[in-house]
Amino acid sequence: MAREAKEDEANGRCFEHVITVALDAEGSGLESTGAVLYVVHGVPRLTRPPFARYWHAWLELELPCGHVEVLDTQFLHERRVMRSTRDTYYAAGRIEPGRCVRYEAKRALTLVGLYRHYGPWHEDEGTADDPVL
Repeated sequence: MAREAKEDEANGRCFEHVITVALDAEGSGLESTGAVLYVVHGVPRLTRPPFARYWHAWLELELPCGHVEVLDTQFLHERRVMRSTRDTYYAAGRIEPGRCVRYEAKRALTLVGLYRHYGPWHEDEGTADDPVL
């Protein structure tokens, strides 16, 4: 029962969690390293039946050397962040890069204030068709 409650708490909060981490990164000195933090909205596919696509949000940290690390915050309620390379993360979730919308973290924080929700914002911005369709 306790495990189910924790899973319910995590479901659907990924958009909120990435903003929490992006806010924490503000003023941390990350910019001085040349790294860029992105909030990404995309549509992985479930790895178990019904194998459906679903909206998800994660962070990508692009380092000056070109390496991109994914930070998935879906377990933030347990104080855990899953780290992976972008290639591994996209392969595991069968994520198509063309179905993702990337925002620099500063822009994402602005959009939260502008639209008063954690995302996705592609319809609000008129920047992309619904990647799920």
